[in-house]
Amino acid sequence: MESHFSTLDWVILAVYFLVLASIGPLFARRNKSTETYFVGNRSFPAWLLGLAMFATSISSITVVAYPADAYKTAYLRLLPAFMLPLGIYIASKVFLPFFRRSRCTSAFEYLEGRFGPGVRMYAACSFLFGQIMRISTILYLVSLVFQQMTGASPYACIVVGGLVIGTYTVLGGIKAIVWTQFVQAFVLWFGAFLCLKTVLAGIDGGISTVISTALADGKFMMGDLNPVSGKLEPAPWVSFQEKAILMMFLCGITGWLTEYSSNQNVIQKYVSAKNPKEATRSIWICCFCSVPTWAFFMFLGTSIYVYFKLHPDEYANAILSGAAGAKAESILPYFV
Repeated sequence: MESHFSTLDWVILAVYFLVLASIGPLFARRNKSTETYFVGNRSFPAWLLGLAMFATSISSITVVAYPADAYKTAYLRLLPAFMLPLGIYIASKVFLPFFRRSRCTSAFEYLEGRFGPGVRMYAACSFLFGQIMRISTILYLVSLVFQQMTGASPYACIVVGGLVIGTYTVLGGIKAIVWTQFVQAFVLWFGAFLCLKTVLAGIDGGISTVISTALADGKFMMGDLNPVSGKLEPAPWVSFQEKAILMMFLCGITGWLTEYSSNQNVIQKYVSAKNPKEATRSIWICCFCSVPTWAFFMFLGTSIYVYFKLHPDEYANAILSGAAGAKAESILPYFV
């Protein structure tokens, strides 16, 4: 595949990866105890943890898959995101105070004390298996972007990305993770706004044209493609045979309650806050950043749909029709 990367692009990418990789050794020298390594001496402020948790929730699944979904279908899969505030509210009243009182560094530590090492081992292995599946998906989606823009092997992206992330995580502990994610949050926002600005610059009438065209084509509806006709149709409120609005809401609240009650990525951060009040603020900061960002990336996908409708492109049309094995996940890197 042809590379679209210039020498300057490669230099910027290399510097970015080197900076990330250097964070681990930098913080490794400061980790003098298990408490420091896992929870940073419970000294993090709300704003830092909140943005770190936000960056955790905004992975390549958001950056690549959300625009792809909005480009090809509509906004049905955004519905679970709207249940996050309810999940956060319940977590702030039930789960967060519980883990803060227990003074645990992980949910698994509590399980061992309450039920024994066997339960801890089972829960930890289950969590690790789930994370392996999640990280595999994230790295795969990143590799699609990398391959589309550089023409390089996706395997190289997966290996390099995995090594860099693994290096600063294992060496630096929670402090390296939190500060890296804090920086990545702003990198993400900057890149996202730059993408949208570029899309809108190529559309006569800008955002008003995007909205009017998308409304006319039903791109904002809570619906999905009909598997038979291939056309967008509104989703039913209740159904046991197809995706339904109520089902998406239930999936959302179930997922978020699971996330904030048992996911070590989240628990480890909010038990690292200075105090319970700061911990509560941190998860609300995460919520208020995450939901608009998810909606933003859906709108980005809709904007790309309008762009290619006004500027027809063979590959973009193939993605809509599913022809020649074209994957919707490649639409954002293809546009970029």
